[in-house]
Amino acid sequence: MPSEAEFKELVDEANGGDKKAIQKLRSVLRSNPEIWKGIGDNLAAHARHSIIKLIANGNQLVAESLKLKAEDLERELTRNKASPLEKMAVNRVVSVWLEAQFSDALGTVTNGKDLARARFELKQRDASDKRLSTAMKSLATLQKLLGDE
Repeated sequence: MPSEAEFKELVDEANGGDKKAIQKLRSVLRSNPEIWKGIGDNLAAHARHSIIKLIANGNQLVAESLKLKAEDLERELTRNKASPLEKMAVNRVVSVWLEAQFSDALGTVTNGKDLARARFELKQRDASDKRLSTAMKSLATLQKLLGDE
């Protein structure tokens, strides 16, 4: 494993398009799965954080409350000994639930909007609702197929 400085340099070179650096980066990642697994796990958390930041719009009370609500929802939906697939489905439900909350929040502010903007936001809310419904149905189906664990 290269040092932190060497690794950062390797990533910078790979990002610059250096083919040898990309090959070496691939090799380092294969030898150190904790790196890519950590990044993959953090990506979901980053997406969740981004949508919470959008909803909260600088209000830390709202941001922290939504973070706790999302964590609580994830805990409630995740069964004991959940498979990786089930964990992914739960994460999807929580993420899409946050997205639906954001769409709903945008739709409640109507003053000064033109009709085209209002229609667009209504379509966004409908699409969010469909994604949430689909994610919930997928999770329920998966949990039913897996049975009690």
